[in-house]
Amino acid sequence: KCPECGKPMVYRFSRNGRYLACTGYPDCKQTHPVDKDGKKIEAVRVDLACPNCAGAMVLRRGRFGPFLSCEKYPDCKGVVNLDRKGFIKHPTPPALEVDVPCPKCGANMNLRRSRRGPWLSCSKFPKCRGRAAWTGLDEEKRKALELLLMNHEKANPVSALKHLDGSDVAEQEKPRAQGEP
Repeated sequence: KCPECGKPMVYRFSRNGRYLACTGYPDCKQTHPVDKDGKKIEAVRVDLACPNCAGAMVLRRGRFGPFLSCEKYPDCKGVVNLDRKGFIKHPTPPALEVDVPCPKCGANMNLRRSRRGPWLSCSKFPKCRGRAAWTGLDEEKRKALELLLMNHEKANPVSALKHLDGSDVAEQEKPRAQGEP
């Protein structure tokens, strides 16, 4: 039975797999993911605060694998992605569009910072996958762009992810269920 309207629920199929859906659709949009045996999968609450509303996050599975979302969804759309190894991906500042032309399409490039330093990618991504070599720019241009990037990062700070108790999330940390040590 549907917990929202009381109507029966039926199994449906999508590209993400099997799920339970209310027969009262479109009036009732209640759905539940199910495992291979057809048992309802309960969302696992994790010890991570939502970056938008500071509520608890839950572990969910989507098209691109597992991710964390706010338990207050759809009222709060807070999402934290996980990498391939299951570690929490920390948010990064938005890219800075600079007046360096793309070698493939001629559009402006985006300047970003990575572990290896600044790099340039086309602002028309994914239609154009052009990149420019940072070392290919002359020294004056690199210094000017580096200063612009530093100012851009100061103007657009990224909030640190927190646990529900208020402590910071470590760089290489996996989400843990609430109550786990």
